[in-house]
Amino acid sequence: MLSVGKLTAGAEDYYLKTVAEGAEEYYLGSGEAPGYWLGSGADKLGLAGEVDPDYLRALLAARVPVTGEPMGLRQKAGARVAGFDLTFSSPKSVSLLYGLASPDTSEAVRAAHDAGVAAGVAYLDLHGAFARRGAGGARRIGTAGLVGAAFRHRTSRSGDPQLHTHVLVANAVEAGDGRWSALDARVTYYHARTAGFVYEAVVRHELATRLGLSFTSVVNGIAEIGGVGAGAIRAFSTRRLAIQERLAEWGSDSPRAAQLATLATRPAKQVGKVGGDANDHGTLTDAWRARARQIGLEPAHLEALTGPHRLLHLDGGTVGEIADHLLSPEGLTAQVAAFERRDVVREVAASCPDGASLTVIEHIANEVMASPEMVALGTTGPGGEERHTTRELLAIEKALRDTALASTSTGRAQASEERVAGIIRQRPTLSAEQAGMVRRAVTSGDGVEMVIGVAGAGKTYALDAAREVWEKEGHRVYGAALSARAAGGLAEGAGLDATTIAFFEMSLDDGSIRLGRGDVVVVDEAAMVGTRTLARIVDAADRAAAKVVLVGDDRQLPNPHRFESTCGSWRLRYHEFACKRMSSTVSPR
Repeated sequence: MLSVGKLTAGAEDYYLKTVAEGAEEYYLGSGEAPGYWLGSGADKLGLAGEVDPDYLRALLAARVPVTGEPMGLRQKAGARVAGFDLTFSSPKSVSLLYGLASPDTSEAVRAAHDAGVAAGVAYLDLHGAFARRGAGGARRIGTAGLVGAAFRHRTSRSGDPQLHTHVLVANAVEAGDGRWSALDARVTYYHARTAGFVYEAVVRHELATRLGLSFTSVVNGIAEIGGVGAGAIRAFSTRRLAIQERLAEWGSDSPRAAQLATLATRPAKQVGKVGGDANDHGTLTDAWRARARQIGLEPAHLEALTGPHRLLHLDGGTVGEIADHLLSPEGLTAQVAAFERRDVVREVAASCPDGASLTVIEHIANEVMASPEMVALGTTGPGGEERHTTRELLAIEKALRDTALASTSTGRAQASEERVAGIIRQRPTLSAEQAGMVRRAVTSGDGVEMVIGVAGAGKTYALDAAREVWEKEGHRVYGAALSARAAGGLAEGAGLDATTIAFFEMSLDDGSIRLGRGDVVVVDEAAMVGTRTLARIVDAADRAAAKVVLVGDDRQLPNPHRFESTCGSWRLRYHEFACKRMSSTVSPR
């Protein structure tokens, strides 16, 4: 796992102070290993081997190491970020093996972790180390890469085994013209998650080849060592348990709450101590082994999980299987309509159960990108790379658009002007804009209607009036939403017979819901519904001559490809225009 945080001036002293003064101090557990230089930018500066504290301080103060020459970075007074802390953390089972196993095994785990860190930084060197030039930083330029100082630590703040490395990356990169610029951190952040997946895949690969280990299924890029019980992992995860307990006290599990709980439960790091108690055994390993035996975990059990070296080779058939999966409906477009190369790299890394080297991961990603099933969209995503989709998804979107366009003015669930006028008169609290939406929705006769409104604009209240019109005209009206909570809100606020989209689809499949001519299906939060799901609902409605009303807020979309905005908090899109925009506004599934 990789996390990224900002580094303020002077923060490097913490890492420098944790370094052991000698080998004896390190092995007694009262200090950490010396830092070492990392990154192609460091190579270019001639920085190699152990970190010189003066050079690191100069670097983070925007001065060239060795010479001390100012880099000439433009900055606002008091606003400069000195650098970034890239923290690569090993899975807990890997940390347990490192902390409890024999010296030879522990050294092999350490080497695997270091290889993963180097690969993660190398990926960022290639894809996430850019500078910006020109007015407003409009021009993005390549650089010599990151200049980083890596500090490996063995423990968590709670004293548990936690093998992790802080890579202190300077907020300065050297461009091809020899000038220094601040790092375009936005691109680095965008690629950080992928670099974390690369780290995990390389660690798995190194552990499999060095120690013959096998792993559990990869979830969110992370896999544990097979055979390490969940109980042992929990017992040595006291830091995480403290955070979870604080979240339970607060009754919240939002990302912001997790961040606050992390800070609120953060103890001072104990150097030379385990869990806050003096290390009576003289070494961290002895103390950890004693704790392990208390919960019935014998270090010998962990050692027994290792085996002969495994020679791992991804042949052409395996590469083809990975590519086929990623280009299938269950692959890259399972959750998003469009993606960048970084997304491909991430999914390739996660698709290798025993991991792979960065070279192999990049090679497979290139094979996927070169597939004739891949379609470039001609737009640039947040990661600075061109966005792509698949021919299969485009075909579904085209069929969806064609179906919607063909249903124009077909008299679907069309109500009389007299009826709608009467209902609107009975609801004087409807605004003029809401009333206009109701009138258009119930009288157009179009097979696919689209309603867009920001949160709080009163969409549900207006839909209640439309629902009353349709029902008085003899049309059945169904509601469907992504979550049960949203479906409940739709039922309560608009009086609809509403359920989740998943249950609605299942009911269509098993025949418990049979759409008929003139029926209406209201899909709430439609901008968040997958293209494949939406296509199935629209197709089922079209075959029954029913009407679909797509309701949502385009601002919910997690990418810049959104509906074009128009004036007013309420607007109804005629489906001819809306469907032209559909491929860039809905996510697949």
